[in-house]
Amino acid sequence: MKRLLITLLVFGFVLYGSSGVIFYFSKENNITDRAAKIFVKASIQNDLIITSAACDERRAVFHRVKNLAGRHFTHLVIGSSRVMQLGKYTGYKNALNLGVSGSSFEDLEIILQLVKENKITFDSLHTDFNPWYASTSNDKRFKRFDFQNNVEEGLKDIAMFRFGKSDILSILPALSYAPLSCSPDACSSHIIFNDGSIKQKSNDEEMRIKNINYSIANLYHKIRDFYTIDEKYLQQVFHFYHVVSRTYPTTIYLSPFHPQLFQTYSNDPRIQNIIQTERLFRQYCGDLNSKGCFVNNSRYIEVDSHMFLDAMHISEAAVKKFFYVGPSTSTNDGN
Repeated sequence: MKRLLITLLVFGFVLYGSSGVIFYFSKENNITDRAAKIFVKASIQNDLIITSAACDERRAVFHRVKNLAGRHFTHLVIGSSRVMQLGKYTGYKNALNLGVSGSSFEDLEIILQLVKENKITFDSLHTDFNPWYASTSNDKRFKRFDFQNNVEEGLKDIAMFRFGKSDILSILPALSYAPLSCSPDACSSHIIFNDGSIKQKSNDEEMRIKNINYSIANLYHKIRDFYTIDEKYLQQVFHFYHVVSRTYPTTIYLSPFHPQLFQTYSNDPRIQNIIQTERLFRQYCGDLNSKGCFVNNSRYIEVDSHMFLDAMHISEAAVKKFFYVGPSTSTNDGN
């Protein structure tokens, strides 16, 4: 009996320790910051072809800002993946792109504050407006900027053995990338340039259409549980836009959604809320400098279906065509 108890204790200790190791290398909850630091150091030095970057995006942004403290940039980009293409490949030279996937309004505030604290200066600010800014973040990913919060949540995960498939797979390998040595148009995976901007993976036409159909069909995932608009909360977002627009030359981007989304789900209340959030934006921020719209509208933007990568992201060619404004002919400093 004693031997059995010892065996069970040893087995339990090994299992518990193994879960801790898995957590240490976890893609979503790497409290050590090791992977994020390595990734940022490498990405600042090189334009990278990424195959598997097992580090938390927000921690990577945190370390990118720390590494670039005191620098000056022509353009600062903050926002979601829908503006992460704004950078050297789409015409914005000397840019710093600090976008994060699934950005919430809280992310915008936190990142801009980090920039100020680290004395990074810039000539113009580029940010985005998304429908999900109309309510508080339901995934709370913005909390990952707080290292102490990551530790506390990580210890809870270890204690509760809360690990998913991504946690286990992320340790094989912990980080994988290669410096860009060929044309960006021939990338095998997505590219992160050393200014923090990205080029998303290129697909052939058949794969592109399949990806669009998949992302449209997974509407619930793509636009979250977006059944209500918190207008009081949304006013905070609009106030933020007015404040930054008075402080810096600012452009706010409303990247379009694929037209098929509106055709397929025309009566879905979430789709109607996308349209309503844009109406509210026009009502309260119509005097601010903005580009684009959620629904193809000739007054603001019309993107052909073939220029979408998926239901929520347009191609680099579309970004350059509709969002980029080239350097003025009266100056030589460019964008």
